[in-house]
Amino acid sequence: MTLLRLVLDGSADGAWNMAVDEALWHVAGEERVPVLRLYGWMPATVSLGYFQAASTRETHPRSSEAPWVRRATGGGAIVHDCELTYCLVWPLQGAAAPATVAGKMYRLVHQVFQEVLTRRGCRLTLWDGPKTRSRDRGFPYLCFQRRSPGDGLIGPHKVLGSAQRRNRYALWQHGSLLWRASDYAPELPGVADLEGWSGNSREMGSSWGGHLAQALGCRLVPSKLGEWELRIADKLRREKYGSIRWNLRR
Repeated sequence: MTLLRLVLDGSADGAWNMAVDEALWHVAGEERVPVLRLYGWMPATVSLGYFQAASTRETHPRSSEAPWVRRATGGGAIVHDCELTYCLVWPLQGAAAPATVAGKMYRLVHQVFQEVLTRRGCRLTLWDGPKTRSRDRGFPYLCFQRRSPGDGLIGPHKVLGSAQRRNRYALWQHGSLLWRASDYAPELPGVADLEGWSGNSREMGSSWGGHLAQALGCRLVPSKLGEWELRIADKLRREKYGSIRWNLRR
């Protein structure tokens, strides 16, 4: 049975979180061992999608007050605050059709979220319509005001979204489940707000991780970041995600 490393990480700043996600992607491609990482953000941070212009931060004054980082994946800006954040890296070497694997993985991850939340009485549905744009300005600035196939919704509110990147060696998928509205984006309610739940997202995340491992046919193994991963992450933080050149590249 395939082993799936589970890294229950703490909270960190945006540059470090993005650096660790990318480091896991590179190492998984080399070692051919999948990894699931659950983590938080301190302080609350906005991540811009790879293709978003830095100047668009001014279109949302509340979130522009928070620190920010540019992701290596596409999509809209995300306010990482009161949420469950995950990163899943999956080796692709030997896969006959990497694009097909990526599409199935995106859907599977969200379906498992849906199953776990539904068992707790949540009304989460997965969007099956087209990508949505505003009438005049293209895609909205905030990711959770956009709709893409497979996104998780409670009523009209998007609460679950993910993004991917892949090379020929591994798939990198990370995403967010909004748990409560952030002071930096109060217009975006989370699962706990909409369902009237107490508790925290980390408790739900542990349950979701176990169910995801089962759906992938894997055995979940508690793990920590290795020395190689930490070295790569430190280099990426210094030279990429923590640099003005990277963050202002668009």
